[in-house]
Amino acid sequence: MPDAYSPSRYDADYFLRIDRWAQSRKYREELSELVTRMSVSHADLLLDVGCGTGEALRYVQEHCGCTVVGLDYPAKSHEFGPRGSRVRGSAELLPFADATFTKVMFIHAIGHVPDPMGAVREAWRVLRPSGTLGIITPNRRFVYAHRPLNRLGFIPYAPDPTVMHCFGRKELIRFLSDVRFVDISVSFFGPTPRFLMSNLETFRERLIAVARKPPA
Repeated sequence: MPDAYSPSRYDADYFLRIDRWAQSRKYREELSELVTRMSVSHADLLLDVGCGTGEALRYVQEHCGCTVVGLDYPAKSHEFGPRGSRVRGSAELLPFADATFTKVMFIHAIGHVPDPMGAVREAWRVLRPSGTLGIITPNRRFVYAHRPLNRLGFIPYAPDPTVMHCFGRKELIRFLSDVRFVDISVSFFGPTPRFLMSNLETFRERLIAVARKPPA
């Protein structure tokens, strides 16, 4: 595996921070919004790519009652959360047969993958016809809006060395379209930067994307 997944980046402290964040109300609101937009039901077989500490797996099981499988590569992530439903593997080479899942989601994971296009192609491959892909990722406009104040020290900021890609809405739509997904919806979610004079929709903190694999 490439250095992007090295233990020095994804150590125990990293996953402890992730686990604390995954208990927050903010994370739950984002996750609830995605699950609703994906229309997850008890009949689904859902894959969570980059499942981290497994909080999304627990949430989906409790609220939707469906069968879930989590995948992540860093070994430390597998010390957290439900063990029976987790697999170690790479997002760019999913260890599953074609057309296995009805739903696939990336929750704050697509930006951590060295080859996000390859990961989305793999999601396409393992989705059944008419299956649904869901993504939550930071909105590039929100991130970039903070950079001048970060550099000046007005807003404390510690860069996450595990983040390799940050997407804008149009880029994400084009990205999913290139992989042949249809019914693509990418919307803004969450707060805008507090220092903006107006509540500009396009500067909201997150992008939530939902797309569908065409029927056979």
